[in-house]
Amino acid sequence: MTLHRGLIFLAVLALAAPGPAIAQNAAQQPAQTKPLGECLIANSTAEHERQMKTVLIDALKDDTESLNKSVLAMSMGVILLAQQSCSLKMTDLETPEFSNAMQAYGEFMGEKIFSAALAKLDK
Repeated sequence: MTLHRGLIFLAVLALAAPGPAIAQNAAQQPAQTKPLGECLIANSTAEHERQMKTVLIDALKDDTESLNKSVLAMSMGVILLAQQSCSLKMTDLETPEFSNAMQAYGEFMGEKIFSAALAKLDK
């Protein structure tokens, strides 16, 4: 799976993942992948969350052109975050460890966005 398609898959998967699954997935990951996923989560910003929201909205709208652009922007943002804050090297992008970390990050962001949306319904 290409990085581009992988990120789309992870973004969609993130919306469907319930909270406890994130903890279980993180616990099942090999020890060397946990730090990258945790680092991405710890260093994500409001801008990263905005980018994930844009990807999810574009995916729901079935707007392929916009989706491709938003996934690319989100991907670059996450890769830059991983390089600057988590010591990721470009050679690490095709590793299973990176994919596992991205899955944990995508699930976390999806749950965060979905939880915030549900909280608005309670008001």
